[in-house]
Amino acid sequence: MRSPALVAVVLLLGVPAAAQDTPPPGGAPSFHGVLEVLPAHGTIDRATGDGALHLRRWRLLLQPAQNGVGSNGIFPDRERVVIAVGAGGENTFYLAPGSLTARRRGKVFAYRAPRGTLRGIKTIRIVAVSTDLAVGAIYRVDANMVGVILSDLLFTTRPACMPFAVIVGDDDGFSGIQLAERNLDGRRISVANSCSPGNDWPWLGQ
Repeated sequence: MRSPALVAVVLLLGVPAAAQDTPPPGGAPSFHGVLEVLPAHGTIDRATGDGALHLRRWRLLLQPAQNGVGSNGIFPDRERVVIAVGAGGENTFYLAPGSLTARRRGKVFAYRAPRGTLRGIKTIRIVAVSTDLAVGAIYRVDANMVGVILSDLLFTTRPACMPFAVIVGDDDGFSGIQLAERNLDGRRISVANSCSPGNDWPWLGQ
């Protein structure tokens, strides 16, 4: 099966290690897969630079296991879950192991933050699409994040491509995202498409 995400393996070989020079909580992931980016929407507070992002049906493709080497799968109800937005580390949102609840016989994993949460992952839902490790298991990711620091969008020179990673346990899926605004004075922003922020995977060799 050839999909845009598989083609992205060739194009999205990650970001230089300098972009994420501090591993996320729980240590650097060992198995580097691919994150398929789809159009998404969000908002930004022009006074503070704080934003919200809403991801729908993005796909996490795990590194295929070949000759005993590669991902052994993910277990979102038992492993840490991290969403990292941008290169500075200020938007590394962490959920401790056990935060997500398994449903539908272990095919769906979900989390909802306590009411009043102003920063971090507000909701996340991870759904197993395929668990064939030999070709690379596939999971669908829906997530809502609040309090995302997007101050760079307030300046004339905006980042052309922002690193974005979803990490579950020792697996990650990585891509770059391009944020767009229809109105530079408005609240609405969107993830226009994926992009390539560099020539190496994040945290590689750590």
